[in-house]
Amino acid sequence: MGTDSIRRELGVTVEKLSLSAGIIRDFLNNVTLPMLIEETGEDSVKEEDLSLLLDQLRRLLVYSDEAVEACKTLLRRNTLQQDHASKRMVWVYHYCVEEFFQPRLDTWYEDSRAAYCGKHAVVFRFPVPDRVTAMMMSCEDCIQKLREELEAYTDYRAGGR
Repeated sequence: MGTDSIRRELGVTVEKLSLSAGIIRDFLNNVTLPMLIEETGEDSVKEEDLSLLLDQLRRLLVYSDEAVEACKTLLRRNTLQQDHASKRMVWVYHYCVEEFFQPRLDTWYEDSRAAYCGKHAVVFRFPVPDRVTAMMMSCEDCIQKLREELEAYTDYRAGGR
């Protein structure tokens, strides 16, 4: 893959992850656990479930911020080291894109058939307030576009730091 192509992918990554990180950051800065519990309005929703949801969102935010900074650093360099940039893109794919659609804390999952039906792919494992669903839908659009852009990095097995 050429340097120009990798630079373009780095730029798209910065753009999409910055946008989704901003959405998540705004959400986290404006909600509290008691607010979400009250908005859910269902007795069956456990505080622990919503707490794990917030933990997962914080995790995604940290990964996204780290990826954005790393990609910006690579873009600022006069000479782009293709191997290093490719490894970073593999990391972004595994820790940002895959973590979004298949979170480690298992608070939601990806409905793999949703794309064929024109629906959003994120499905929560428990009831959540509408504002959570809306925020995730906004992020999903950015992350899905990034997933499509970075498809070439899915075959790599070097997802580590």
